[in-house]
Amino acid sequence: MADKQHTQTRPEFTWRFISASERYSTAKPLVIYVNASSEQEASETMPGVNLIFAARLPFHDFRVVEVCHA
Repeated sequence: MADKQHTQTRPEFTWRFISASERYSTAKPLVIYVNASSEQEASETMPGVNLIFAARLPFHDFRVVEVCHA
């Protein structure tokens, strides 16, 4: 019989949030993706950031990508 993975060891969902700057009203909103078991767990990874829930998606294994603008 195969063992089931627990959500504590592997996030179950990818959560999408939007964060808008309160300081700079003309700045574009930032889209943030977090892998976590719950919305609360995902939002707690960024304390002090004003997050707006946008979507709960199936788990996706993201790779870290750096973006440099010239």
